[in-house]
Amino acid sequence: MWPENIISEEKIITPANLLEDYGRELGEKTKGAVKGIVRKVDWSANHLFMYKFLLYAEKIKYSFELINIVHDISLYPLYLSMDNDIYNELKMAPYPYTLGGSNVSGIKVDDEEFFNSILKSIFSSERTLKIVRSIYAQS
Repeated sequence: MWPENIISEEKIITPANLLEDYGRELGEKTKGAVKGIVRKVDWSANHLFMYKFLLYAEKIKYSFELINIVHDISLYPLYLSMDNDIYNELKMAPYPYTLGGSNVSGIKVDDEEFFNSILKSIFSSERTLKIVRSIYAQS
């Protein structure tokens, strides 16, 4: 009864998987002193998926919440929120949205290409670099 092509041959990379990959890359660039870790927040009652991307230093037991993303089962669009200083630096502002019956605010991200683009801007912002460098110096 189910069609043969129910499972796509195309590998789907979830937004959380992308963040995990970039978190590992940060760990490699800082020789393990600062890592990007992804934490799932339980929003299942709202039928939503929420993840926090934290900058984390094991040695000093410190974490900084850099990014939050929220999406429903279809992955995109997702809504991304970030540190207020980064919003200001990037000249962006969060907008309120309703997603799965919940009110959220953030930047609407329609696809993986835009997600990668905005992550690049966030990761290379002066605010993010200052935070990573400060954590690294104390590790």
